[in-house]
Amino acid sequence: MLAQTYAAANKQQLRLAPDCVNIDHRRLPTVGPGDLAAYIRASWDDAQKFLAYVEAVHRLGARGAVFTQAACGVSQEGFDAEWREIILTTVDGDRIDRVELFDEADLDAALARFEELSPPPPRRENAATQVVAGYTARFAARDWGGLAHLIADDISTEDRRRAANAGRRHGRAAEIANIRAVADVGITHLTFAVIAVRGERLVLAHASGGDDTPQGFAPELLGVFEIGSDNQIATIVLFDLEDFDAAIAELDARYLAGEAAAHARTWSAITDNYAAFNRYEPPTVDWINIDHRRGMPFATSDLDAALRSFWDLTPEFKIQIEAVHRLSDFGAVITHYSHGSSPEGVEVEWRMIQLLMVEGDRITRCELFDEDDLDAALARFEELQSRKERRLHNVASQVCQRFLARFAVHDWDAMADIWADDYYQDDHRSIVNAGIRHGRDAALANMRAVADLDITDVDVSDIATRGEHLILTRSIFSFRDQGPEAFVAEQLDVGEINSEGRLAASVSFDCDDFEAAIAELDARYLAGEAAAYARTWSAIARGFTALSRGETPQITGDFVDVDHRALAPIGQGDLLAYLRVALADTMRDVIYIEAVHRLTHLGAVVTHVAKGTSRDGLDVEWRVLDAVTIDGDMFSRCEMFDEDDLDAALARFDELSRSTPQH
Repeated sequence: MLAQTYAAANKQQLRLAPDCVNIDHRRLPTVGPGDLAAYIRASWDDAQKFLAYVEAVHRLGARGAVFTQAACGVSQEGFDAEWREIILTTVDGDRIDRVELFDEADLDAALARFEELSPPPPRRENAATQVVAGYTARFAARDWGGLAHLIADDISTEDRRRAANAGRRHGRAAEIANIRAVADVGITHLTFAVIAVRGERLVLAHASGGDDTPQGFAPELLGVFEIGSDNQIATIVLFDLEDFDAAIAELDARYLAGEAAAHARTWSAITDNYAAFNRYEPPTVDWINIDHRRGMPFATSDLDAALRSFWDLTPEFKIQIEAVHRLSDFGAVITHYSHGSSPEGVEVEWRMIQLLMVEGDRITRCELFDEDDLDAALARFEELQSRKERRLHNVASQVCQRFLARFAVHDWDAMADIWADDYYQDDHRSIVNAGIRHGRDAALANMRAVADLDITDVDVSDIATRGEHLILTRSIFSFRDQGPEAFVAEQLDVGEINSEGRLAASVSFDCDDFEAAIAELDARYLAGEAAAYARTWSAIARGFTALSRGETPQITGDFVDVDHRALAPIGQGDLLAYLRVALADTMRDVIYIEAVHRLTHLGAVVTHVAKGTSRDGLDVEWRVLDAVTIDGDMFSRCEMFDEDDLDAALARFDELSRSTPQH
């Protein structure tokens, strides 16, 4: 924005907000308050030639910048002039709303003024920060009894500093003895500045101790503090200041093992991507990115390029998660802090809200909000999550969730009531194959046997649905053997419920037998809810099976394709050519229908998922809404929509249905 402002100024165009504030701090001020616009226009009128440019940037942030401006010009009388000054600017949207001028020797004063105008970082508070605040207050008052009440009886303290390493301490008595020894060496007070929080029980703080002497003895360190369910400090891990990455990793690991455990896959994907960024590894997959910030520095398609430019311009650029405001299996809303220094010494920092959506181990959507727009970010997250839940939400998914909830607490009677009397399970797995089991009693005996194994976790994710009665899921069972290492077992399951809402059948497959599992799902759909539209569904299923095998589906001679997506890569009429190139460029393609939103004799509205690996090793995945029509056994039309534009896709399909004669 700053560069655009100067480019406009040199064309004698002003980009100042109407209520722009200007203050001239120079020893010989020439611009009165409110007179900046008139002063600039007078300079243009008085000069035959005028050029101003940013010579050096000293501080850059989301709110504005401090920089040295160089300007030169030739007056109407032929007088050459050149001058430099320090300028502080703040921005509001795409306009400058404040300009303060300083003599070029007064950089320190300009930087101090910039800090004064910059909003203070938001307070990061949770239950852990409140307990730590109580700890410092009681230390200052030498209230050892009160301090003891804030410490768990079995507290564990680990000192990982290299020089002043106190090793490990266990128990309340040892911790109290240590903190009293700290007081005995002259430390009068402790200060904890919150750096990051996770959930309610974890905080990473910059801790320092001081005394009241003029010399100001003040040791500094980083500390991860974790409280237990009784709001007492249960764990403290200490680090040197330069070991920031290790401290953040410790914070995230403890969050993953505790409050984030229910959404472990999501949180691991987010932290892995952050760690990769801080290793200067660019994103390896496409994602949707939208910038809602008022300044709008990134166009929708420019985030990847912007990330790479940060590394080029600011090699010391780092990002970190300050706070997690919402976390679910679908993604998270976080406060993100970016900071760094360029080779020229320019310090840059941003703080913003990020909305992240996750699929598997990758981030598929990133939306950015100003740091004071948390409510808007949370509302947007709820909207996206609701759409995603609705996409894979059917009666079968509800029954499966109820079944898992009952299994988690070993409520065998409630589980038995979920199975139909004639329930059966067909096991197609290659190694642990239990064959076919019939009846509720056999199913209950099998689940009791599973519960007797040393299972630490069962993670079930929905992969695809068909109608209301069918679902394909992936189950991951985490076991712990007799040694210290855990191992997992995975399987795919096609579940079918009957008209009474009871589980009627379950068919299990190995995870690498995905095509067979999808075929089973589609065959059961064809025999059940899709039977009235058997020819239509058979043609659609065959077409997507062909795509997954690297073949193009059959189409009519007058086939029509239209791409309605916001970043439409396919021109009208180019779909087949695009598919041929995409299929030739990728290996291990998997293309399948994730959900069926509408099915009639004319065609269907479906969400399809495509995954693959390019010949260069790039993993790609995308999700698209398709409104397709069928003529005989061939596709006659395909219109594509962004995955969250279901209402638009259904409206377009209804429009096509009204305009197409019914046979």
